[in-house]
Amino acid sequence: MKLLSLYYTHKPGGLCARLYRLMNALCAQGHSVIYLCLDDPGERIARAVTFERIPFPISSRSGKLFWALFICWCPLFILVKSMQRRPDGFFVFGAFYATMCLPSKLLLKKRVVLFIRSLVFRINALTGRSRVEQSLSTVIDIVGMRSADRIVVMSKTMKEDVEDLLCGKNSSITVVPNDLQEPIGYADSPTKVEVETIFVAAGVLDKRKNIETLVEAFNILQAKHTKTPCRLLIAGDGPELANLKRIAGDGCEFVGWKESLAPIWQRASLLIHPSHHEGMPNVVLEALANGVPILLSDIPEHRELARHSALLFPVTSPTDLADRLEEFLMNSLKREEIKSLSIKVADDFRFDWDKVAAEQVIL
Repeated sequence: MKLLSLYYTHKPGGLCARLYRLMNALCAQGHSVIYLCLDDPGERIARAVTFERIPFPISSRSGKLFWALFICWCPLFILVKSMQRRPDGFFVFGAFYATMCLPSKLLLKKRVVLFIRSLVFRINALTGRSRVEQSLSTVIDIVGMRSADRIVVMSKTMKEDVEDLLCGKNSSITVVPNDLQEPIGYADSPTKVEVETIFVAAGVLDKRKNIETLVEAFNILQAKHTKTPCRLLIAGDGPELANLKRIAGDGCEFVGWKESLAPIWQRASLLIHPSHHEGMPNVVLEALANGVPILLSDIPEHRELARHSALLFPVTSPTDLADRLEEFLMNSLKREEIKSLSIKVADDFRFDWDKVAAEQVIL
């Protein structure tokens, strides 16, 4: 099959990583993939993928002017390329891009497979977008979801949310969770010797990720246990960075955005992921793959992922989180319980994601 996909630019993080994996997997199976993007992702995609740059008059990749022009230009460019290339179908990551493909879908009468990794309308509400921006984004996403022939989501929780949003207008929704990938050299890595307890958080530092609650909890913990060696490492960047640095105590270290977290996993004792909303966070699966236990905020997506209440904490209470960190720090039985349950969770997410995801595109 000849398939077409697109995204606006290369971004570090899970979305582009999964998109590139899927394109490469489809090519490895003998399919032809055409990828449209403003920027060349380079060696991240296989040579068999045909990359075509979307021409654009400005260099910016953000802001209202950029998105206004991109929304107008992108559907037209896709239509032109689709008429030239005549793909057998489209697959995209994000309902926005399904909407961008709608003119080509209607004209060429080809299928669109939509992978949803997060619910944008929920993220916009948590990150302070204006009501106008939220409304426009929601409308665009609903159009994209309704126009898709198949929707692939990462969890049962997300499936239920999409079904509610669409009011039953698109019934072809499949759940394909993210997988857990063993890091290179994991089997040969030395046994970790913990001299001090290193708590870790990683991700975009915005309101949705709720890192402020974690910093406040860690401050409480440090005030109670001044002589017990522990630190909090926060990897990432974003609009909340200045505020987080302002409230953080001496034991909190901001290490910036990291292309690879491998050096951090070698030191980490526990990953804490305090988000208000998630799809299926890659950083959690990456921690599990590296043998790092997890502690997650008690939200529907995390409950489905973790499956054990011992791995969850109330999302809005720094005091409750501080108590959970104290248990891990001071109670060896509780620490071993969290480690054991995290190993069980890891085992649930070892499967061939490339094969399963590619099957959703070519069915």
